Amino acid sequence: MTIKEHSAYIMYLTQLKNGNLVSLGSDTYINIYSLLDNFKYLVLQKIKTHSSRIHKLREINNDRFMTCSDDCTIKFFFKNKTEYIEDYTFKDDIIINDILRTKEGEIVYSAYQSSTFCIRFYDLKSRKKIDSINVTSFYNGLSDFLYMLSKIYLLVGTGSSILIFDINQHRQIREIKLEKADCITNFLKIDESTLLSIDCGGKIKQWIINDDNLIFESVKENAHNGQIRMIRRNQDGLIITCSDDKTIKVWA
Repeated sequence: MTIKEHSAYIMYLTQLKNGNLVSLGSDTYINIYSLLDNFKYLVLQKIKTHSSRIHKLREINNDRFMTCSDDCTIKFFFKNKTEYIEDYTFKDDIIINDILRTKEGEIVYSAYQSSTFCIRFYDLKSRKKIDSINVTSFYNGLSDFLYMLSKIYLLVGTGSSILIFDINQHRQIREIKLEKADCITNFLKIDESTLLSIDCGGKIKQWIINDDNLIFESVKENAHNGQIRMIRRNQDGLIITCSDDKTIKVWA
């Protein structure tokens, strides 16, 4: 099945807890789909509220989610009967390209401008920015937070490194160099020992986790005709990817 509902690059793809699929485009649309039987789909809602391309969407609970964008904002949405409506907006002074809610009621987000990159923290209760970590090296196009273990988050960049942060202590603790990484954009955790990665060259790679290191195992060439932006697994165990080739693909 191929879904083609965006007029420009698809930046992000995820599945809500209610089973609906959501895609974010550089055309500034948030598209929500219902996946039907026989590999068909229905467009439930198209939301246009950001003024520039949208990078990420994360759920806060079953009825709320948040998005971040090149317009330097985090927008919060709630579900009103059958549709999602914008609740409020937090505006920063630089581009925000990833967000994640922590167990402590904070939001951690990555932000960059020119050669400046930082990890920042936002308190949901007070609706204020509370801390910021400057990263010494700039990683062009930093893309994805991946939660691992009980207190560690991995930040995946479009390059050959992974930065590891202790979110509870608000500090960077490690950098892992990946010799065989080819402009990695995102990871998908399959189980405690296996990861899939996607990259700028349209490939899907499989990695084995071994003592906090990643070991390259196999690759699927030409999975897309362009940079793969996102990889997710739905409730049925199917792998879903989206790409700069303006397509969403479902893999059995």
